[in-house]
Amino acid sequence: MSYRTVCKLDLDRRDVELDVADRDRMHKRLMSLFPDGLGDNPRQAINLLFVVDPINGELMLQSDIRPVVGPLNDARNRYFTRVETHDLDTSGLDFETGDTIQFMFWFAALERRTGSNKRVGIESDKGVCEKAIAVLKVAGLDVNGVSIIDSQQVVSKKRGIDYMNAQLVGSGVVMNAEKLKAAIIKGIGSGRLWGSGVFVVSDIK
Repeated sequence: MSYRTVCKLDLDRRDVELDVADRDRMHKRLMSLFPDGLGDNPRQAINLLFVVDPINGELMLQSDIRPVVGPLNDARNRYFTRVETHDLDTSGLDFETGDTIQFMFWFAALERRTGSNKRVGIESDKGVCEKAIAVLKVAGLDVNGVSIIDSQQVVSKKRGIDYMNAQLVGSGVVMNAEKLKAAIIKGIGSGRLWGSGVFVVSDIK
């Protein structure tokens, strides 16, 4: 079972402002929504993915364990002003092989250069789209077309992370539904710890 939770952040709060500005802080905040005692690798057990819109204060998180949002959504705290959680397995993965889908994809604009273990930022929009198409093909989707509608700088001061997270929209034909569904649950591409890799199907034909 996997879950997708949509939240509204109170942008007037100082702690929200700090969390939005540093994705490592945001990741830790969201991890606090899950129980302790999940073994040596709780992040893997939770399989937490998230994407945040710092302008509108909207946050979407995805997890294999249902989050306990009460402590950040009660009348006293109000870190979140609105929260809705849905079962991802029934509400977000109802496509089949051969379907044409419309999608939204938050993609870390990074690539590994030949002869180097270090990922570097992709500078051109064309390069970002070409890389995203290749990544999605491996995940089981044959992309017909894709474009960038927004990009955000992702920063983690503690971990030295600084890259652009491209918000892509597009369409494609599902070549392997089970493979694509598994990829959506796991997250697609790099940067999954800091708000990249989230894939949302917006329409199915």
